[in-house]
Amino acid sequence: EVALDSNIFLRRGVEKNNKYSFLSAIGHYCDMTAVELVKHIIKNITFSDFLRINNGDLVKYFSLNTREEHMSKEKFEEFKKVREKFERDNSEILKRLDISSKHQIVSLCFAFNYFKKYIGNMNIMKDYKMLWHMFSIPLDCNVNDKVSFLKNGLNIIIIEKRIENDKELLSIINPPRAEHYDIKSDKNTVILFKYNDYF
Repeated sequence: EVALDSNIFLRRGVEKNNKYSFLSAIGHYCDMTAVELVKHIIKNITFSDFLRINNGDLVKYFSLNTREEHMSKEKFEEFKKVREKFERDNSEILKRLDISSKHQIVSLCFAFNYFKKYIGNMNIMKDYKMLWHMFSIPLDCNVNDKVSFLKNGLNIIIIEKRIENDKELLSIINPPRAEHYDIKSDKNTVILFKYNDYF
């Protein structure tokens, strides 16, 4: 039985694009297109948010083992401005984390900026397992009025349909991070249906 004052949503289709279907489904929940949601993320995500997502593992996935001295002069000049701005904007958190090595700062700056490029490129397949956590935890980028209901994160439940031996099977996908199991009543709950690469 559903309480009369509950918000319930039974089914809603999303655009058929398997490259960013998960983002599209979350975007629909936010009453935004996938592109609008991505623009919101790129514009508002903080370095602190980036470090919280997947417990900092995004740094491993998106940093390059590159040093500024290995860059072409043109790339170096372009990146130098980005790195200097990154250091200015994030000086407090870098200090708190005791990060002063130029190599570490370059690596973190690369990772943060390449993550935003990954999110922003709608032609690249987005791994929902990598992004699930982003929408499940409180992030600074979600305090804006348009997505304020995301500020505490969401309880995301994914039901997957698979066909095996001509049988239709349904299962609940376990989140890739342990803290996803902590379903909280102060969060909105979203149930997504997944079939192949579509949500």
